[in-house]
Amino acid sequence: HVQQIFATGQKYPSTYSVFHMLPYFASFGIGDVAHFGFCCGAKMIQIPEFTPDDLPRRIYREKPSIITVAPTMLNPLMDSSYLNGKDLSFLKRITVGGGEFPREAEMLEFLKQHNAENCRLEVGYGMSECTGSASLRYDKRDKIGTIGRPLPFTNYAIVNVNTGKPLKFDDEHDVITGEAYISSGCVTLGEIDGKVIVPHYTIDGIDFIKTGDLVNMNRDGIISFDTRIDRTFTRFDGFKYKPYIMEQIIAKNPYVSECIINEYYDDEKKGNMPIANIVLKS
Repeated sequence: HVQQIFATGQKYPSTYSVFHMLPYFASFGIGDVAHFGFCCGAKMIQIPEFTPDDLPRRIYREKPSIITVAPTMLNPLMDSSYLNGKDLSFLKRITVGGGEFPREAEMLEFLKQHNAENCRLEVGYGMSECTGSASLRYDKRDKIGTIGRPLPFTNYAIVNVNTGKPLKFDDEHDVITGEAYISSGCVTLGEIDGKVIVPHYTIDGIDFIKTGDLVNMNRDGIISFDTRIDRTFTRFDGFKYKPYIMEQIIAKNPYVSECIINEYYDDEKKGNMPIANIVLKS
């Protein structure tokens, strides 16, 4: 996984420091942050616990070169009065993944105002099932709002959700839309004690796993995220929340007729939280 990131041609000097505040048991945290940082020979700044309110102070105090975060974790920085007038030129790279990033343009302006206009803001996409990121916006030609292009040793297939067949570019379509399937050496085998946990699919002789996400891809391989088929969203602390699983559990309650869970923006936590909308039986 790390060799893929190195193969993008970017430089990661050993003089860099990496701010590690994502949990070890999350693939994003152990693969894209901890293991990656050690492979760079970087100084690792371990942050085992934090709150949105103290995050700006911690970052300014520790002065890391690299921060890898979920999009919601950047909201406290942009909204912090503590950072007003502070020099953040120590930031060299911010990698964002694990959810949509609607405030990206605002973040770029924030960096410019804090003397960090040379900080690379990279947006990636992936899953724990493929050891973290599978695509990354590392090319300057990739537009804001996209999730980049497949990493060097990764293949994507864009599949028609209704037919299950891979989509192809033709003379009429420069962009194809469908469910993303991923293939790479980082993909999980998907079995535990002989039980299939993550099914595999063969397309044109290549082994893939499904993402459950709808994406758009253009002829240059640049991908933009559309929506999660299973409605998964990222909570304020970076954890993935799967509404349909909790809906099934709540619906088993004898007093509940219907249940729908959606996210809402929590001002105190400065990020998304779930709320259950319940219809009781008469």
